[in-house]
Amino acid sequence: SADPEQPNTPQPHPPSNEPPSSTPSFAALLNAPNPPFEVHDPSNIVEMAPGVYSFFASSNPDWDYQLRQFTLDMNQAMPSWQEQGFWSPQDELPDFLEWHVPWMEQYGYDGTFQIEHRELATIAPSLLDAQTVYFIMRNTAGYEWAAERDEEPAMFHAMYKANASGTYPNQTWSVDPIPVYYSDETTFGRGGPRAVDTQVWRDDDGQLYMTFGSWDPANRNVIAIAD
Repeated sequence: SADPEQPNTPQPHPPSNEPPSSTPSFAALLNAPNPPFEVHDPSNIVEMAPGVYSFFASSNPDWDYQLRQFTLDMNQAMPSWQEQGFWSPQDELPDFLEWHVPWMEQYGYDGTFQIEHRELATIAPSLLDAQTVYFIMRNTAGYEWAAERDEEPAMFHAMYKANASGTYPNQTWSVDPIPVYYSDETTFGRGGPRAVDTQVWRDDDGQLYMTFGSWDPANRNVIAIAD
């Protein structure tokens, strides 16, 4: 993933002379004109409605790591990427730290001290479909604490899922309060990976898979996960 201090900044592209297609190519989506958005860890692109495409992205630290949605309507005469809005899933998870302190303390993390200095970041969104987004919730204070002590920083990451009610553009997103995946000694003891910057997809047989960054003692970068 990109360094949050150096966010990805897509540059404007010249308008295409090609007419809109009901099934635009990936190149057509990428070549649509857009303002110089500053984004971090952009997701895959998903069709939200007929001819309307979106991706989610983390914002940089100046924007408090909210999720941002960008949309391209290929039904328009001159389609261009537009910012749809902001969303802060961390506001819906007030018990996030309470979930994680017991796991952190396995590494000697002083939860009572750090609780006053927590900073939750929503990063690495992954769109499964128009109604489902996965993302990583990170306790930044804990992540930095671990890095300073050469401890395992992946334990300060958990992957959550949010589902949308309604249809685009009138969608309301709600977060499942129980993480889909998290890293702790129990997970590691069962052979689970140290997983950050996850991406989720479904194969033709309906099985969900997760790819991830970080490192894994089993030398894997993809695992099957429950629906």
